[in-house]
Amino acid sequence: MSNVLELEMKTYEKNKADLVGRHEGKYVLIKGEEVIAVFDSQKDAFQEGNTRFGRKPFLVKQVLKDEEPFDFEKSVEEGNKRFEKAMKKLADL
Repeated sequence: MSNVLELEMKTYEKNKADLVGRHEGKYVLIKGEEVIAVFDSQKDAFQEGNTRFGRKPFLVKQVLKDEEPFDFEKSVEEGNKRFEKAMKKLADL
């Protein structure tokens, strides 16, 4: 069984050079094998992801040339917490 967002992370890595060259520091929204869009803020990227995909998994990641080693499990856990918090805020609107 593959990890949630494993395909999205592979898509990011496949497109990283182009993304860094054109959008370093911004936030990319990825679903499956598709780079959906790039945003100036993480908040805008998550809002678009929620609008398009609802509760289905998607990846929002800051585009950085140099990154610390990626801890996938920790990232998913933190992302799930942020997602639930964002969904609660949206439900309260």
